[in-house]
Amino acid sequence: MDAPLVYQLSCQRHRWVAMCGRDKCFFDRIRENLRMGKKESLASVINLSVNQTLSRTVMTSGLTFLAVIAIFLFGGPVLHGFSLALVIGIIIGTYSSVFVASPIVLAWHDWYDARSKKAPIAAPVAVAASKARAAGLDKRRVKG
Repeated sequence: MDAPLVYQLSCQRHRWVAMCGRDKCFFDRIRENLRMGKKESLASVINLSVNQTLSRTVMTSGLTFLAVIAIFLFGGPVLHGFSLALVIGIIIGTYSSVFVASPIVLAWHDWYDARSKKAPIAAPVAVAASKARAAGLDKRRVKG
């Protein structure tokens, strides 16, 4: 991937999600709204962020769609396949940006929280013993 196309979203607690291109505006707004310091749930922050950027996304995609439709209609038979691929890409890209990308982040966040709550907490003695074994200081080892 090219470096300019990849953007990163800092979710809560220093976790990162890489997203590309069109999703940047949604995730920048989510990051900005998370930094506001309000004690809202992540779902409500994502909902607010998508609502704040939805009109911009629809306007941008709609105008691009109109331009590509004009190429499809008036560009001749050579450009029909190319412009059709662009139309399909614009439709799928807009749909996935609005309705797929943000819910995936929310589902991933919920999964991560559930997973971290189920993880057992290691006892200090067990941690010290595993560090000693890793360092080769285990007394039960027989040198031969």
